Amino acid sequence: MIDQVRWIHIEWLWPVLGVSTLLLVIFLIKELKSTARHRPLRVGVAFIGVCTLALIALKPTVPLHGQRHYAVVLTRGYAEATLDSLKRLYNARVIYYEPGGDIFASGRLYDSIFLLGDGLAPYDLWQLDNRSAVYLQGAEPSGVVKLKYPHEVTVGAELTVEGVFRNDSGKKWLLLEASEGYSEDSVLVEGQEEVFFSLKANTKATGRFLYHMAVKDTLGNALLRDPLPVTVKGQVPLNILIINAFPTFETKYLKNFLAEEGHAMIVRSQVSRGKYRYEYFNRTSASGNLLSSGRLKTFDLVIADHPSMTRLSLSELRSMEEAVNKEGVGLFIQPDEALFSASAAPLLSMDFIRDGREATLIEGQSLKKHPVNIVDDFLLQPVLESEGSVLASWQRHGRGKVGTMVLNDTYVLLLKGKETLYRQLWTSIIDAHARTTQSANEWHSKFPVAFPHEPYEFQLRSREALPQLFNDNTAVPVGQDIDIPELWYGRTWPRATGWSQLSTVADSTYRFNYYVADTGYWVGMLAERTRNTNRQHFQQVSAVVPESTGWRAVNLLGFYFLFILCVGYLWLVPKL
Repeated sequence: MIDQVRWIHIEWLWPVLGVSTLLLVIFLIKELKSTARHRPLRVGVAFIGVCTLALIALKPTVPLHGQRHYAVVLTRGYAEATLDSLKRLYNARVIYYEPGGDIFASGRLYDSIFLLGDGLAPYDLWQLDNRSAVYLQGAEPSGVVKLKYPHEVTVGAELTVEGVFRNDSGKKWLLLEASEGYSEDSVLVEGQEEVFFSLKANTKATGRFLYHMAVKDTLGNALLRDPLPVTVKGQVPLNILIINAFPTFETKYLKNFLAEEGHAMIVRSQVSRGKYRYEYFNRTSASGNLLSSGRLKTFDLVIADHPSMTRLSLSELRSMEEAVNKEGVGLFIQPDEALFSASAAPLLSMDFIRDGREATLIEGQSLKKHPVNIVDDFLLQPVLESEGSVLASWQRHGRGKVGTMVLNDTYVLLLKGKETLYRQLWTSIIDAHARTTQSANEWHSKFPVAFPHEPYEFQLRSREALPQLFNDNTAVPVGQDIDIPELWYGRTWPRATGWSQLSTVADSTYRFNYYVADTGYWVGMLAERTRNTNRQHFQQVSAVVPESTGWRAVNLLGFYFLFILCVGYLWLVPKL
């Protein structure tokens, strides 16, 4: 008989039983101290009243023999044909989903639920737990469905935006627009296809900038225009040591560029055997052995040509290795032909393959290179790539990085008047190899765009015992990872559109910027992410509609009436 009854609020069972038992115990103690008549009757009435109250809280349901109830939950992107079929076959009740709302606010129970379209927002998936649900996707979303780009870049470095664009029909232009509204880069997409794109933009000033990903037809009419927030940081002055076996034009132009960028620098060039010339930029002169372990660790980056590396003494090589591995000093080796033919270069663990090509294209400009390419490896981090080849790369060595490139005579770009391209190239190389400044806090989020009244999740790596976080001026609670004590998780619910900042009390100088956009932006990408999340959530749910009997909630009016009678009797009898 008990299997013929189910409870809507079964998760409340133990709290309800506990409270009911406590009420009965209190009433029994009161009755034992009382001298009133009809004690057994009063105890029985109290028992019935408490049981009735428990039933009201748990909300029992009974089987509907021969009758079943189905619901169709409609989300963005559902197929009308699928909806019509379900309504015709199952006479299903239609529920329109609103993110953050209660899907089953009516309290009605359903044997099976069909979820149509892109699916529920991740924070609403719990509403279908322990329910028989079938997920039926609609048509694939169009537009930008995948996106990858650095949320923060250093001024002078190139902003690269990569992703996947799914075209529904016709020809379309995909453009990366600067905050001023003009196009920095574009690509033409033709036909119904899914294409990978890579768009680039120059960064010329520091601050918070709102780029846009725009989609236009061949007539120039805007079809989509989604915000792309980017924070451009100022160049942090580095302490750089340049070592050359002999003066070169490459180093001559490079040192001038680095000096103009504000970096402190020492340049040591060998003029004859055992004799060196020293140049100092943006700093005072220095004395002593620059290649001792004590001096090397004061530099953020060492730029050395290959001949200088091969002429290092054993003690100097050990000092260099210690500075890289233990102190995090970066090492960039300027290449020559001997570097690629040598069986092993000091501290450099890369493989090269000859391609016979002595030039490559970067941003449409022909640039000389050695006739080799860097063999791509999972331990390597590419810095510059062109035409499917890795032109510059680095590899982790302890706390530091060691890398090189295959380009040759990059200063020719300056002679051709391509100062911007030269700056982008070397800014990328310098930033990639220089010692990483460890901030007290490191922020991470999947996407720097949030939406009003929707949760925005982020991660924080902090050395603080208990970081205190603020979203603008509002405190934000965080939870600590069980396995990684330095990792914290947080969630905030932005209200107003525009730029917002996350910061901690201990390190308020470094703030994490994100942008709150109106709902309706990045529809394609958000739909793709929602579909993937729902697929993973329902991947073990059978698509076959179960044959279980339907259930309906019992009308609680009788229980309320019985409870009022019991309470009325217990209140009225002692007064007679």
